[in-house]
Amino acid sequence: MGRRLRGSGRVTVYQGLAIVALGLFASRVHAPVVSSEVSPSPIPVPSTEIDQPHALQILYKRLQDSEWFKVKADGVRLWRTSHRVVISIESDELYDDQSASISETWVPLIDALARILIPELGPSLQVRIEGFKEDRDEAQGVSVFTQMGDYRLATERASWLVDHLERNFPESRRLKMRIGAGVAASAERVELHIEMR
Repeated sequence: MGRRLRGSGRVTVYQGLAIVALGLFASRVHAPVVSSEVSPSPIPVPSTEIDQPHALQILYKRLQDSEWFKVKADGVRLWRTSHRVVISIESDELYDDQSASISETWVPLIDALARILIPELGPSLQVRIEGFKEDRDEAQGVSVFTQMGDYRLATERASWLVDHLERNFPESRRLKMRIGAGVAASAERVELHIEMR
């Protein structure tokens, strides 16, 4: 009789240990414990909203609210990254053929943008102006001489815009404007990159 109790006692202990082990396994795999101290995860916010410096945020908002960007115009785009606001003006009619100067029909837009931009630019913000020349021969390949000519014209276009701003908006002379150039397969364009210094 004593043997039987001992034997059945062993079975009961083993069964109990098995049940506890199964319970621990199930709680780990199927029912994770949630602590009441864990705060709910925040709603994801785009990095541009978090990282973007205050001066760029203000400038971007002012540009967005201007008539030029409230109504979407063909060829005029505005976007931003964490440390840059970009204005792109792109059109086949932006320049006369092989000209470095912007067509008269586009000058009012340039001047309107300058009236918004220039007062906002200061110690923390600078502008880089990039001119682009359309690469009409991209599919056939271009000679080194043609490429050099395209980049030279694109650079002249950026320089023309700097000169135009300094001539018509004397306060822009206090700014350090940099220039850049590129050759693009799309329509000819000019871009203004407003960046953190």
